[in-house]
Amino acid sequence: MIDKSLEAKLVERQGKVEQLDEIRKQLEKERDFRCEEATKELNNVKLEVESMRRDLESRQAKIAAVVAEVDTINMKINSIKESGAVTRQELGLTLSWAPKPACGLGPDELSGQVDE
Repeated sequence: MIDKSLEAKLVERQGKVEQLDEIRKQLEKERDFRCEEATKELNNVKLEVESMRRDLESRQAKIAAVVAEVDTINMKINSIKESGAVTRQELGLTLSWAPKPACGLGPDELSGQVDE
């Protein structure tokens, strides 16, 4: 009788072991599936980040080119301003040595007049 009782318990426990093995296998499959999905998502995010990085590098290069162009334009503007100042000075010196015009006004008096 004890043997049959032990045998019954053994069969019952073997059934539980098989059931637990099936549950373990199912859980492992679910885990593997989730890992695959997470890996796919991670790879997608990596691709997206890499694409964004390339876009930002491209934008940064364009901005650097525009800044360089602005600097060049500003240098030209400053050069023209300086050249104009020198020319104005030269003309001012030339006018101060020039004879008075027929109206009788000198260069200082002429510079204050406004043409209407």
